[in-house]
Amino acid sequence: MGQAPDETTVLFEGLPELDANVKIARTLCTVHEGKAVVEVCNASTGDLVLSKGTALAAATVVPKSAFDSLNADQESLTTESDQMPSGSGGRTTWVDSVISAAAAATNPSQDPMPASTPR
Repeated sequence: MGQAPDETTVLFEGLPELDANVKIARTLCTVHEGKAVVEVCNASTGDLVLSKGTALAAATVVPKSAFDSLNADQESLTTESDQMPSGSGGRTTWVDSVISAAAAATNPSQDPMPASTPR
């Protein structure tokens, strides 16, 4: 299992081999003290037990350059309400940019980060 430095942005995506009832939200988050918060959903009506050490998600480090276009766009905005995308009507190009940059990262690790496993 890999580790990302603190203050690194990572993209978490659920592993395809997970039980069909376990859903991991595709999540962009920042690593703090070697940990990141990822939402795990149980889609079944019954209890689901996840054992410690079970790989749940793959984490890809997102390069800082992925956020360059977002920062440039924000500098050109004039109203506070336009500064952050929101809802389905908001600008979403920054999300596409981040996901594209993460997908294009050279030699991305397929190993889950320690924070993506249950404790």
